[in-house]
Amino acid sequence: MNRLVTILFFMTLSVMAETVFSQERTNRKISGCYKEEPLKNILQELESQLQVKFNYLDRSVKDKNVTASFEKKKLPEALKIILEKTDLSFRIFYNSRNIVLFKSKIPPARSIPKYTLCGYVEDVDSGERLMGANVFDERRKIGTTTNMYGFFSLTLPADSVSFTVSYMGYRFFQQQFFLNRDRRMKIKLQPISVMGDTVQIVYSEQPFENQGWMGRSAVPVSQMQYLPELGGEMNILKTFHSFPSSEFMGKGRSGLYIRGGSPD
Repeated sequence: MNRLVTILFFMTLSVMAETVFSQERTNRKISGCYKEEPLKNILQELESQLQVKFNYLDRSVKDKNVTASFEKKKLPEALKIILEKTDLSFRIFYNSRNIVLFKSKIPPARSIPKYTLCGYVEDVDSGERLMGANVFDERRKIGTTTNMYGFFSLTLPADSVSFTVSYMGYRFFQQQFFLNRDRRMKIKLQPISVMGDTVQIVYSEQPFENQGWMGRSAVPVSQMQYLPELGGEMNILKTFHSFPSSEFMGKGRSGLYIRGGSPD
């Protein structure tokens, strides 16, 4: 039992001593200056200088050259400077002398440049600039219309462009090209003729018959029997009082006021 306790005691001391020694290695201040130096050579130099071991895949450090400079830095700080412009990171295990390199940084995606197409849309014959023409990229489904001066402006990413222009009464325009710079264009559209069926207008002269005058009201003789009677005789003047264009002047008066005229 005492022997087992003794063994465990010495193993614990060994681990603690190794941990302390490993921390001393990583806390030791170092200096370095490298210009387009292969990363693998730098790691081998640090292994020899600090008695540590770098673990990595050969393909992760292959063809990687480093330009870095540091003075009196601890190993973790020095490694950050060395690996700053690479896609590698590191982890130090303080209970041993191993340092693991691994890929952790995702290189930023290269931004796609954008360029602008601008210009005018005109009639090929008269040179008149066309307002409201449709300007469209068939590939990206992005478009615009010309303003009152026939001008358009369309910004697209660098790529193949299927450029189209359409306007009612003109031929469809299409052009394909690779957009790698700003371009100024002048689009000339060809007018087209729209042919329809022949329309024939036939005129036959007919005699003009005067059917009456504006504002004239007629009372057929057949309706005279329905007129009001006074003393056995029909009163025609009373009948006119029922027309909307006439007005009765009042009791005891025989005048008849026709709209638009004077009393009669």
